[in-house]
Amino acid sequence: MKDSTRQGRTGRSVLKRPTEDNEGLLALSPPPILAIAFDGDRFAPALAVDHLVGKARAPAVFRVDLRLPDGQRSAHFEWIEDSAAVATTVVEWTAKEFA
Repeated sequence: MKDSTRQGRTGRSVLKRPTEDNEGLLALSPPPILAIAFDGDRFAPALAVDHLVGKARAPAVFRVDLRLPDGQRSAHFEWIEDSAAVATTVVEWTAKEFA
């Protein structure tokens, strides 16, 4: 959690005892990249997701924003209770990208 908090405050991924350059490795991530964000996610708002994905420098990034069903408060955790939209998105993207 401290690592996530630090990343949220500074925008940098720094582990407590880094053994590798995580920022550098993220920049080398091969395409394609699937980024899923949730409307109203207080822990990973859209701008934070964009910032993180932007560090990958991959030319092929597929970004999708999903909405939670009414009544769910925190997309960051509660999406797992109704994960059909996420599963469908991943399956469709995978079939398209790796066909």
